[in-house]
Amino acid sequence: MRGTLVSSETCEHGTPPEYVEMGRDLTGAIDLDPFSSSYWNTYLVKATRFYDERDNGFDQPWYGRMFVNHPGVARSGNCRRSWDKLISGWMGGQIETAVWVGFNLNQLSDLQGAAHHPLQLFNLFPRERMCFMVRNGGSPPVRSNQPMHGNYITLLPTRKSASQAREQISKFARYGESLTIGGAVTRPI
Repeated sequence: MRGTLVSSETCEHGTPPEYVEMGRDLTGAIDLDPFSSSYWNTYLVKATRFYDERDNGFDQPWYGRMFVNHPGVARSGNCRRSWDKLISGWMGGQIETAVWVGFNLNQLSDLQGAAHHPLQLFNLFPRERMCFMVRNGGSPPVRSNQPMHGNYITLLPTRKSASQAREQISKFARYGESLTIGGAVTRPI
C-alpha cells in the first residue's frame, strides 16, 4: 500500500510522481500495480488494474507491464517475496516488463541468492534521496518534507524483442542523466 512514510508501524507510502511517470514511460503503460489502493491508483499510478490490501497482491496473478513498490520494511520478508514473484513471472513470460522501487540499499544484501539479483539487471540510483508522498485526506497526496533512506529503481526490460529492450534501456539511462531524476545507472554485473 502507498500513503504514509515507511516505518516500523506502516508499509504504506506513495512513490514520487516523477518516478511513477518514468515507470509509465519506460513500460508504455502500467497494466498492474500489485500493492496499491484506490487512493494511490487514482492520484499517482493510474494502472489499468491494481490490487489493494484486501486482495493481497501476493496471492493474485501478476502479468503484463508492472510497477512494483512493494510493502517492504514494515512486514518482514515482503521484499524477498515480492522480488521472487516478480522475477518468476518475468522469466516465465507472464510479466512483459517492470519497474521495481527498492526501498533501501540494505535490500540489495537481503536479496543475495535470489534469481536475478537486482544488480544483475539495470538500476538507477537517484542523485538524491526520494521524498515519498503522503496521504492528504481526500485530496491529492503531498510530498513528505523528509527524504528517506537511499533508494534504487530496477528495470526489468521487455522480453518482446532485443531492439525494444535496447530502446527501453537507453531511455532508462537518459533518466539517470536528467536534471529531474538524475543519478547513476548501473549495468548488469
